[in-house]
Amino acid sequence: MYNKKIMEIFASSQHMGEIRQANAIGEAGGAKVGDIFKFYLVVEKNEIVDAKCKAFGTAVTIAIGSVCAQNLIGLTLDEAEDFNTDFVLDELGEIPAEKIHCLDLAKEAIKNCVIYYHKKEQKDKNNK
Repeated sequence: MYNKKIMEIFASSQHMGEIRQANAIGEAGGAKVGDIFKFYLVVEKNEIVDAKCKAFGTAVTIAIGSVCAQNLIGLTLDEAEDFNTDFVLDELGEIPAEKIHCLDLAKEAIKNCVIYYHKKEQKDKNNK
């Protein structure tokens, strides 16, 4: 069983789901690792104004996705690109050793959001 904090965040999951108007989307993980993160960001004037995550895996995976999405709001794209997930351990408490890799997967998915956003912006500029 997971600790109380993980279960509380898992149960409330305020930052879980999809944002249809997201202009930055990034994914990491897969069936081989058993965990998948897909982040949806709304970026306005280089600042993340909304963030949600779809996470597939255990309650820990979902809690990590929710905490990361919540902490992305208000960051610039540069800050998101260098997003450090170390604080998640402080927020959630003890995470099973076999789920520590989820921190790296979340970080990778967030970095992929930034890459997606920049590619989309470049493509939009080239089409003008």
